[in-house]
Amino acid sequence: MVSSGDYLLRIIPAGSTNSSDDPVTVNEQQTATVDVQLKRHEVGGTVRLGENPVDGAVVLVAAIDDLPNSPTGRTVLPAPLRLKTNTEGRYRGSVWKIGDYSFQVTDDSWMAKAWKRPVDVGEEGATVDFQLREAKIEGSVLDERSNPVPKAAVMLTFYKGEQSVMTPMFRLDDGQCSFSVTEGGLYQLEANKRGYKDAE
Repeated sequence: MVSSGDYLLRIIPAGSTNSSDDPVTVNEQQTATVDVQLKRHEVGGTVRLGENPVDGAVVLVAAIDDLPNSPTGRTVLPAPLRLKTNTEGRYRGSVWKIGDYSFQVTDDSWMAKAWKRPVDVGEEGATVDFQLREAKIEGSVLDERSNPVPKAAVMLTFYKGEQSVMTPMFRLDDGQCSFSVTEGGLYQLEANKRGYKDAE
């Protein structure tokens, strides 16, 4: 039994990490009946680094409404659709609802490589290709005497318009840090450790 009011019915098919959402209104002393028709919307594309296909890249697909601080008021990101590229750099999967989505390329370490948003996924699905160009951001975490600070935590933030993507790196044994990036733009590097003043 539930109280009267407006609800969101979220259906996650078995074996899937993305969902279909349907609004439901429950009136007092009435039974609400909801018929849900699920339809797959295919998404896919390619990931290339320079001229070469990227094998084993991870593409995360999430509805914009599911992202933290979205208009829905959610503060926790539900599990996104997680797809892997094959030897030809191709990935393919399906989502259960149309709308705006975020597509992000990462790897098994969950380090962000690139992303595109919003992507309109319609009745016929969507094709999203990524063309990566890799560069590195490297540095050292030092104290006021220029000695390496071991076990520091470092965060790299990439700013793209009003959006940002954060990539953490923890417990640097030798104070050295290295990030692979695939998009030009504004980055911010922050380091912190308990007992030290934060640096950026």
